Amino acid sequence: MSTEYHLPHNYTTARPEQLPAFPKALGVSDHWTPSAITLAAGKKPGTLTLTSAPPYDSSQHQSFGIGVGTFQFDMATRTSKGWGGGMVRYLQSGRPCVWKPEEPKEGSFHLALEISAEDAAAVRASEREHIEDFQLAWDRSFGLVSGLLPTCSADSTQGAIKALVTRLIAMEAAYVIPADPDEPGNWGPHILKVYKALCAHSYKRDDKGHHSPIRYEFTVHEKTITLRFAFGPRHPSTEFVIPGEISPVFTAASHEEYVQAKQAAASRPPAAADARLDVGTVVVWSDAARDGRLFEDYPLGLSIAEQTIHAVPDPDPDSQRWVVDMPAINGRLHFEEGTVVAVNDTHTWVRIDFRDHEDDGSFTWATPKVAQLGLPDGHGYVCLRHHLLKPKT
Repeated sequence: MSTEYHLPHNYTTARPEQLPAFPKALGVSDHWTPSAITLAAGKKPGTLTLTSAPPYDSSQHQSFGIGVGTFQFDMATRTSKGWGGGMVRYLQSGRPCVWKPEEPKEGSFHLALEISAEDAAAVRASEREHIEDFQLAWDRSFGLVSGLLPTCSADSTQGAIKALVTRLIAMEAAYVIPADPDEPGNWGPHILKVYKALCAHSYKRDDKGHHSPIRYEFTVHEKTITLRFAFGPRHPSTEFVIPGEISPVFTAASHEEYVQAKQAAASRPPAAADARLDVGTVVVWSDAARDGRLFEDYPLGLSIAEQTIHAVPDPDPDSQRWVVDMPAINGRLHFEEGTVVAVNDTHTWVRIDFRDHEDDGSFTWATPKVAQLGLPDGHGYVCLRHHLLKPKT
């Protein structure tokens, strides 16, 4: 994706000490999120409108990075035992270091960081990649649905929703369909959640070191060591913002199948697992969650929130580390177990070990995505509706 000529970039320059992850990261960008997205009936019968409040504005994404200048902010000392002081963080970064004319054997030195106009432009271009990722995330969530609405007119609001669902399934874009799409109020919160999840994909750039210097270049002159950074190539947004990595909550093959499943569920008596579970209970998927489905088929109707693994049990997923990983949750509650740690009126918080333990004491993570979450003791937390769980027997 390239939006270089029309996409605003609200960018501010900063000093090294203002950058929280310096020198690994030379800039920071955060995505802006509207407070609400709403799908509603249009003015003409059988039409739909999709709006965000406030309206989406890519200039609201905030980013900043290091500016032009020479910054003296650190000291370094070399002895027979090696380097100390500010030099250590560069040498331990794993990046190649080039010395001119040669690395000193001993002495104390001022460290000076030199950022040229070309360097500052490279940092800004890297941060712009995040802005373009955020734009692509919007285009593949809100923009995708909004763009289809003019083609989904029908005799009624429900007919228009059916047409929209059918079009999205045909485009292999079920990830943007809510679990219960016939209720217009379910679309906005789900689209917003998808947008935020796609924005989070952008930070894989930083995890992979694509926005870190690829090499440090040190020039020694008397008692000063001047540092320059070398930068790597750019990477397109399509490498990172990948809707296919979001597990859909709408799992029916068609709108008709969804309606049939909904009618069948309404005709069944409530499962005993609808009752609250006590804290400390060991649980697995309930019969209602399985509903005759194989391991590969996820329980029907889970929201994005119920597919989210949290580093701590917290009702606000934006306040803590989290990852959407339905395969990891599904496998654990099919074949392993979880433990209830908290209960409210509608949902149960479950603690799950996402490691596969070996006989020699080593372990592997259930999925690559949950491994990226970096759970200290291997345990993550999932919030599920009561009826999806039952005590393990």
